[in-house]
Amino acid sequence: MKYMMLPGELKIHTLCHDKLPDQEYDAQGIPFGIQPDPENPYRDSLGNCRSVAVYRPSSLEPLSIVRGLFVVGDTEDREALEKLMVESCLADMAERYKMFVIFPLPGAGGWNVEMRPDGPDDVDVLHQVLLAARLWYLFPDRENCHEDVLGMVGVGRGADMAQLAVAAHPEHVHSLMTFGGELNAAQIPGDAQDSQVFVWQVNPQGDSAQYWMRCDGVTGASPLHQGDTRAWRDPNNFALQVRVSRTLREGLDPAMLYRFWEDALSKNMRIPDAGHGKIYNEESLLGPYHPSIHKRDRCLGDNGGMAHDWLELVPERVLAGFAQKGSRCPLVISMHGGGSWPEIAAAESQLHLLGEEMGFITVYPNASRSNSWNSVMRDDRPDDVAFIVALVEHMKQRYPVDPTRVYVSGFSNGSGMAHLMAAIRPDLFAGLIAFNTRFPIKQYVFDLAGKAKEKADYRMPVFSTYGTRDAEYPLQEGCGQFSQMRLWKWFNNIEDKPLNPQDPSGVGAPGDRTLRWGAQEAEGQMPFTTHSYLTRDPSHLNLYNYTLVEGLPHTVDRRLTRHGWNFVAQFTRQPDGSLGFVPNPHRVI
Repeated sequence: MKYMMLPGELKIHTLCHDKLPDQEYDAQGIPFGIQPDPENPYRDSLGNCRSVAVYRPSSLEPLSIVRGLFVVGDTEDREALEKLMVESCLADMAERYKMFVIFPLPGAGGWNVEMRPDGPDDVDVLHQVLLAARLWYLFPDRENCHEDVLGMVGVGRGADMAQLAVAAHPEHVHSLMTFGGELNAAQIPGDAQDSQVFVWQVNPQGDSAQYWMRCDGVTGASPLHQGDTRAWRDPNNFALQVRVSRTLREGLDPAMLYRFWEDALSKNMRIPDAGHGKIYNEESLLGPYHPSIHKRDRCLGDNGGMAHDWLELVPERVLAGFAQKGSRCPLVISMHGGGSWPEIAAAESQLHLLGEEMGFITVYPNASRSNSWNSVMRDDRPDDVAFIVALVEHMKQRYPVDPTRVYVSGFSNGSGMAHLMAAIRPDLFAGLIAFNTRFPIKQYVFDLAGKAKEKADYRMPVFSTYGTRDAEYPLQEGCGQFSQMRLWKWFNNIEDKPLNPQDPSGVGAPGDRTLRWGAQEAEGQMPFTTHSYLTRDPSHLNLYNYTLVEGLPHTVDRRLTRHGWNFVAQFTRQPDGSLGFVPNPHRVI
């Protein structure tokens, strides 16, 4: 029987493996996630199927992609789980903050904390559950957890199990809270290097906090005393923090859980990167730059006065230059990936940090609906083209923006939207920085770009990146990336050489110039290969660059942010539609 006070729905299902969808976007332009494959269940090291309980809050909107909290405990009975959710206030938190609560369930003998050879490999079980959530195939529906904002709570033996799993696979979660537990630092296998996690321990009996302090590099820090809690933290990044609390309450403490939300779950994020990725605290990342935060703002007037969210980050040097007559600065619009939001976009590309150095304004807008950009321009969804146009005009009126130096960027679904904006409104933008998207360029984009080019023979500088571990590598006929390549070759009067799938470059149509660069001494690799394509105009100008990143999955390689800027910043959009060009001596391509 369902616990009477539980407002949402708790489902228990078998953990499955994954399968790729037939296409990236559905008919409404919403990205598909990887789908669960019920016919291929995951089996632990003893050959047993394992179960996961998932609580979906009733407050969740359709097609939402939100935060997820994993709770590792000793309970596996459905009714006991429902009771636990109510009494610990986990259900209230899930409803209030629109957050999935996920219970990886122990096997028949409980969690194998001792890692006995005759027991299941429960570290791998938790790894598979977390991986399924990150890749979006844990759920049978289109609502999912966002892979950058996953947290974990452990209680009882589950507290020790959670620590072992996160120590082995820190790439999955950014914050961990444990209640009880007996684990000692010496019992945690593995190397603490590059294993940063925000950790909060309540009433631990072991000394495992010492392990996490080494991970976060705060062993030598003086502890901060906050009532019942001691905290060791990095002063420049509050996500690098270890806390130990002593309370009188046993088990899950609702008050501590709410504090965990406020201080960690709502502010921390783990952004994919080399190794285990990097964790950031929103306040540490954005706070020093004094963002102007717009929430449900209707001042733009587009889409019938629709409310929008966005972040504006204006460098101090730009603000100081307001009084200088004729002072103007560049503007970069940077759009988040599907299911994401502006704060994560800021952590992914960190364009605003470069803006502080180079003197340009960065704006991180939020898609009008469902955290997904309407790059397919469906009439039954808000017009995101109108939104971005209105946002650019708003920024020109509010700040001393140089109208000839407005640039557009994005990642994944946001990168697809950036491709669309650059193609159909080239009058507004002087360059495109596009990070890792499989957005397919359909005929409607060519048609709209053709109409724009009837007004002027526009050209568009493009800096595009992709990873060799992403889904569309190497390029094949019909894939989204190759359609983008064809668009910009046509747009920029570049010879469209036929695709050669056997070409060892992986792009199928190598550039007129190819440069391998960015050697990493530790691995002895050249991680970047840039294919530069030259126009057929007499100038033979390089307007299109396609950079492959060795070993990069579906994420932004922040090492390329500066190179993308150095490339597009050479160009200006003149009032007659032509490009101004001043070579940048700092670019490497």
